[in-house]
Amino acid sequence: MGAVMFALGGALAGCSDDPATPPADAAVTDLGTPGDTGTDAGTATDTPVATDTPVATDAPPADAGARARLRVIHAAPGAGNVDIYAAGATTAAASNVAYGTATGYLELPPGPIAFDIRAAGASGAPAFTTPMVALAAGRSYTVIAAGRLGSTDGADRFRVLPLEEGFAADAAGARVRIVHAGSDAPTVGVDVGNDSPAAPEVASLARFADTGAAGVALPGNAALQVGLTAGGATVTAFTTPQLGAGNQWFVIATGLLPSTDTAVDNGFGLLAVNQSGTAAFIKQNPRVHVVHAGADAPAVDLFAGPAGEGPNAARTVQIVDNLSYPVRAGASTTGGLASAQVPPGTYGIDIFPYAAGSARPSGAPAFTVPSLALAPGRQYVAIAAYFLAPQAAQTPPDSAFTVLPLEYAMTSDAAAATAPRIVAVHASGDAPPVDLGVQGATFTPVFTNVARGASSPAAGTTVPADPFTLAVRAAGGTANAATFAVDLDANQRVFVIASGALTPRAAAGSAPADQAFNLSAVFANPGTVQLGAGAWSLARINPLAL
Repeated sequence: MGAVMFALGGALAGCSDDPATPPADAAVTDLGTPGDTGTDAGTATDTPVATDTPVATDAPPADAGARARLRVIHAAPGAGNVDIYAAGATTAAASNVAYGTATGYLELPPGPIAFDIRAAGASGAPAFTTPMVALAAGRSYTVIAAGRLGSTDGADRFRVLPLEEGFAADAAGARVRIVHAGSDAPTVGVDVGNDSPAAPEVASLARFADTGAAGVALPGNAALQVGLTAGGATVTAFTTPQLGAGNQWFVIATGLLPSTDTAVDNGFGLLAVNQSGTAAFIKQNPRVHVVHAGADAPAVDLFAGPAGEGPNAARTVQIVDNLSYPVRAGASTTGGLASAQVPPGTYGIDIFPYAAGSARPSGAPAFTVPSLALAPGRQYVAIAAYFLAPQAAQTPPDSAFTVLPLEYAMTSDAAAATAPRIVAVHASGDAPPVDLGVQGATFTPVFTNVARGASSPAAGTTVPADPFTLAVRAAGGTANAATFAVDLDANQRVFVIASGALTPRAAAGSAPADQAFNLSAVFANPGTVQLGAGAWSLARINPLAL
């Protein structure tokens, strides 16, 4: 993907970090009820819609000599819907403004003004009063509510970013002003094209800073890849829709890193708002976590490309390199898991034995996943399962090497504070349907009759947070086939994948040394961006002696 180069302009305009109540003699105008322009909050959608006939953001009202224009964008996750008042006023200028939406432009007299912010429908003392904002006649302003409303930490507490608009004209492309409002995200680089993380076009964008009033020039007629970088590496990426020639956008990084996987639910994402008030979340590109659970398969490379085009499709982009079957040595596990982030779409994936370099081998793949649909803001698990070389005398005929695709969907409800959640996956090539349960003085089933290739409910099932013994037995049986020592933390979300062979298999030249029945515990990171949060990880758990 070709890089789109651009220059930065300006710096953050007139922003104050500190909440302030205007002094008694401050010039504060009671707006009263401003009409439709103040109460029409745009509704965020998942896909921004470019406007064919741009409305110039800087276009002043007819009485430009006496009025300024100001709108508010709610980009403070967790703050709830709010009412916005001119400080001291008793009638809201904008009501019930939701996270991820923008008000219409208010027409205001020039001069200093502050605003009171209350929870929607609330009365009494405001939850927050903004610093004074100086408005100039004939100018337009976008005020962004950002930060954490309940925080007292100066690094992330609630604030407003009052930005005077000054987009440069661009009839052929779009102008984009990028604002970093991620209250728990560090300084990032912005890599347009997502192709040069070591040298991003915006080298350093600090929290609550932006790229300048003029905006940056971007193509208006094509979707773009945008990567966020830290330390010379891409930490997450986004796919924008076509921005539209002549349009002017605020693109605001917002949401929280530890949250679940959609920006609408407060997870980290981009909020895009154009000059007409169209507001939309751009979710992170999907992530695929590939688990090697094929007990006799060598290390593999994965190549992605167009779906549904047969074995000769141009699947040339290497997304996983040298992924091996997990082996546990002492207290550590090597191999077994690799993660990749790709643009949303439907892919075919070809699996080859590992070869040095990133070029696709010339021969036929060992296995092809013909079609895998990946949606923005989501995470997926693809499990390479069973046996590459089934042995008819020992192995059921339906245990040939395959890929089991799953979508991450473990819930984060009140039980998260006290109990971990697991999803069990049966990827053993020769095991019958199984029951899994907690083995104490008696066997307490957790999952029953899980067939080969099947998994337990996608929302996850709670298990003890303290160390316990997980037992596996044939479905309906009374004897344990294997037991495993498990110790999970209360907030963990784990895929427990059974792989290997219950019955010892004849040696194969390319087979790993250890094909015995085992569990792979894949620890999921619910957040979809790793900006200081841990990535997904895998630990192999070998059975206890029966």
